[in-house]
Amino acid sequence: MYAVILIVHSWTRWLVLATAVATLAVAIAGRSAGRPWSKTDQRLALSFISSLDLQTVLGLLLYLVFSPIVPKTASEFKAVMKVSALRFFAIEHITMMLLALIVAHASWAYAKKAGDARARQRRVAWGVGLTLLLMLSSIPWPFMPAARPLFHWV
Repeated sequence: MYAVILIVHSWTRWLVLATAVATLAVAIAGRSAGRPWSKTDQRLALSFISSLDLQTVLGLLLYLVFSPIVPKTASEFKAVMKVSALRFFAIEHITMMLLALIVAHASWAYAKKAGDARARQRRVAWGVGLTLLLMLSSIPWPFMPAARPLFHWV
């Protein structure tokens, strides 16, 4: 089950990133053009939040239920902190991704309270932009010590 969820988690990352970039682009373009907030903008933003929620559930399943690494890291916490790849998955990745989730939801709640379209687009752009930066800094890219492939197959 671990391998299946890891593959789905790996591929869902691209859905989250794509919807984040699209939401950010639409919010910036809408604000720049002075375009009113539309149902399409709303659906896109909700698609981003929903895909991020799904990704978080998959990640938490991996971390809390199926991970072969986490139980060992908990019992050998001091040793894990000295190994960057283990520390990344045991602490850094989950912390930054949960922070990204909090920022995404908080900024979306704040954006919904905006009085006009420009303010909402600005709030969505800032929230999604910050969320995107947090996510990009915490993905195990192939050039990192905790490298993972861009696409898991097996």
